[in-house]
Amino acid sequence: SSTSSDSDSDSDSDSDSDSDSDGEGSSDDDEATREAWKMTQLIDNYGAPPGPSAAMYDLTLDAIANIIDKTSNPISYLKKAAALFESSTSRNKLDQKQKMDVVNLDSIPTAATFNALIRISSNAAKESGKGKRHDEEVRDEAITNA
Repeated sequence: SSTSSDSDSDSDSDSDSDSDSDGEGSSDDDEATREAWKMTQLIDNYGAPPGPSAAMYDLTLDAIANIIDKTSNPISYLKKAAALFESSTSRNKLDQKQKMDVVNLDSIPTAATFNALIRISSNAAKESGKGKRHDEEVRDEAITNA
């Protein structure tokens, strides 16, 4: 009779240890789920990890294209646009160098990225009335961007 109670207690302790490991597994699953949710929230709120998405670059470049002909210093905006364009394309190049199994669609520059730079250059190259030299500098910077 004592042997049967010993085996019963052994089986009880075995089932207890099994349930402990199951609890740890579900805890790991919960943690993984929380981490995945956090990453999704970051992507939804702030763009493609680890930085801005192509759409964010497109919107900023488009905004510059819409205001550049109204600014007093279009050369600075042309330089900012060139830097943003370079950031957008270099971000995608970095993703490609990682040789990931999945393509990060949020970092691929779109046609709007390239179109915005052309629009910026076109709008900036209009005569400003500030003199021939200023207009030539703007024109040269616009040609470099386009």
